[in-house]
Amino acid sequence: RAVEVADNASKLYEDNDGLRKEEVHALSGPNEFAEFYSRLRSLKEYHRKYPNEIAEPMQMEFLKLKDSDHGDENTGLVEFTDEEGYGKYLDLHEVYDMYLNLKGIERIDYLTYLDTFDRLFDIPKEKKTTDYKRYLQSLLDYLYGFFQRIEPLHDIDKELSSLSQEFEVQWSQGKFLGWQ
Repeated sequence: RAVEVADNASKLYEDNDGLRKEEVHALSGPNEFAEFYSRLRSLKEYHRKYPNEIAEPMQMEFLKLKDSDHGDENTGLVEFTDEEGYGKYLDLHEVYDMYLNLKGIERIDYLTYLDTFDRLFDIPKEKKTTDYKRYLQSLLDYLYGFFQRIEPLHDIDKELSSLSQEFEVQWSQGKFLGWQ
């Protein structure tokens, strides 16, 4: 729902039809008070015409949403492990275990791993096997999922696309770190 509302708001701010610009101009022009009072008058007329119409408060929408979950309180809530601290920390234990099981990789403790897990260029090409590829895919999947959980409104696919283009440029020039 938050993503839906944010997407709708961003479309409104883009103002493709020019209505927002007209609205701002009408309310900030030389006759702003006349415009304000004319709109107030139309609102009062509407409420005089329909005096008994009931406005549903937003709270009712949330109550309906809660009832539609059939008693499951956690539906739609973002879940984090205890170690992640509601999105404050990474929980890379599972990926760390995969790293330790790679052949030819120096065994390190978890804290050292956390300091160095993003330095993929330090690992020699000879040690980058299919198991290493599976490890990297697991690391990528975890980081992608974690980022989606902590930043649900962020367009991660757009950012990954721009990073991919940047990578292609560095790769074609032979300047990608660790693969010169």
